[in-house]
Amino acid sequence: VVRTAKIEEWRKFAGDEGLGLHIDETPGGGLALRVDDYKKRLILLPGDKEEIETIGWEAASDAELETFAANLKSHGVPFEWGDEDAAELRSVRHFMSFSGPKGMKMEIFEGPTQQNGFVTGECGIGHIAMVTKRPEETVDFFKKILGARHTDTIEDTLQRITLDFTFLHLIPRQHSIAVGATRGMKMDPMPVNIQHFSLQIENYADMTAANRRV
Repeated sequence: VVRTAKIEEWRKFAGDEGLGLHIDETPGGGLALRVDDYKKRLILLPGDKEEIETIGWEAASDAELETFAANLKSHGVPFEWGDEDAAELRSVRHFMSFSGPKGMKMEIFEGPTQQNGFVTGECGIGHIAMVTKRPEETVDFFKKILGARHTDTIEDTLQRITLDFTFLHLIPRQHSIAVGATRGMKMDPMPVNIQHFSLQIENYADMTAANRRV
């Protein structure tokens, strides 16, 4: 946790004008910076000075956290358990705080919120799906121009309309392009060019957390 009188300067430095970190707002005008799969690695809170106020140390489990608590007690080091609001600010399940060398506040936490990200890399960002009146021409275009290869053909129903989708792949992902067409008379029931594009998560816990947020 950092106390700073320069929140806006931090926003620029940590964000798009500097380090390129993901930034979230926190209650009270602070910022939370994401560096990796942990939701929050650095928390910046408004203050009247520039100071690293708190250092956090991670316990691997509740049991280990209790072991640290017992160790603090055995050495006569006072500590306090953080309340629910403070834990939410840090995106952890539980934590305790105590004073360390030079009076610096230290915290030991357990159960950090992690977001594992998306399946990209050699598989790209995901896939696109489109509906067209000219499916054969569209599939032929992607095969000739991009070197796409046929993966599969499925039937799906969108807005009570039955469509046949041709899946095409360019990379290890099962398909990068889905070309859909209505059966019989060819129509384009979609008012947009791309019916959808996908982002593939690494685990279902992230999807569940996203559903709760929205």
